Amino acid sequence: MSKFMTKMRRSGIVLVLFSLLIAGPDVLATSVQSSPQEFAQSSAYQAYRALLQKAVLPAGPAERTFNHADVSDINSRIKENTRPSSYDGSRFLYEAFVKYPELKTELAALREAMAQLGSQNGFNNLPTDEQLAYWLNLHNLLVIEQIASLYPVKILQDLYSGPAAIIDKPLVSVAGQSLSLNAIKTSKILPLAGRRPEVIYGLYEGYISGPSIRNEPFTGQNLHAALQQNAVEFVNTSRGTYAGQNEFRASGFYQRQQAFFPDYPFDLKPHLQKYLTGAELKTLTAVNEVSTNLDDWHVTDLYGTVRASNDRGLDAEYATEGLVRETTAPGVSKGVKLSRRQQEQILKIKLRQQPKEGRVDIQDLPAEKVVSADKAGTDSGQ
Repeated sequence: MSKFMTKMRRSGIVLVLFSLLIAGPDVLATSVQSSPQEFAQSSAYQAYRALLQKAVLPAGPAERTFNHADVSDINSRIKENTRPSSYDGSRFLYEAFVKYPELKTELAALREAMAQLGSQNGFNNLPTDEQLAYWLNLHNLLVIEQIASLYPVKILQDLYSGPAAIIDKPLVSVAGQSLSLNAIKTSKILPLAGRRPEVIYGLYEGYISGPSIRNEPFTGQNLHAALQQNAVEFVNTSRGTYAGQNEFRASGFYQRQQAFFPDYPFDLKPHLQKYLTGAELKTLTAVNEVSTNLDDWHVTDLYGTVRASNDRGLDAEYATEGLVRETTAPGVSKGVKLSRRQQEQILKIKLRQQPKEGRVDIQDLPAEKVVSADKAGTDSGQ
């Protein structure tokens, strides 16, 4: 057993999301897979699945709940994201890479294993959806690795535009070809997508105003259903669309993915109508055009870009489920050392993501005033 694994167990960490990687390079050795089923069950996919299942807090049912600014702790310089989209979407445990930087090495090993998987003889003979699922997985893994290397970065806008942008930076070599995020998207994913714009919902970019990261890898078998679920969840939350008075606005993510639409921007409205539900659909139907100027560039981390946590807190499932369970009793669990603001952030996210029979509005401290939907959108900069 490696010293790293021994260290993790001695510390009592619940987070063992790289267990397959830590076992050594033999586990990740790739060979030519003879079928799509074997490809999707490869050791590299198993390691990626372990990462996602331990580090991702999945998005719950699509819901619009408008939140207003929290009152900061006394003497605290920490300011949280309090837009209407603040608690939307899935979250990734980037905090683990701050507390245990060694995990970055293991993440790099997973990237290389995934690259080898795509370099196998016979890869191009796999069904289209299996290839497409692979490239989406690799794209998303690269995004995770890049954000992990920079975390605790809070705002990701500069990573997608400007001199610090990562999208055109060569990040991986597959079958002898050096690829950036943009190259994967334009030369691999786009040709395989054909005339299916719903493929964009498989692109995780690490910020709130984009599609959620799922807690399972894409495969040829689950691809269609997974993309549809991501589409419905994204379109029907505040980070994806906003219906104002005589206007309809959508995330800037759509403009950045316009290459996937055969007749952009004219086909964006009917595309959104396909997935949108609720009262917002009436507004969308009535408008002539959709503005794509909703952007919440906050990173989709778990604790709100706050670094304080103990060993046992470094597990998405443990932290959130333990928090919801323990905060119903007096005091705060000593097992998860989170500040009051972290507790509120995690609890709101968890409540937002629990299945509900009816609509539940999540309000902040009783002393504060609830902001109306229209005003919330205006005040948040959306």
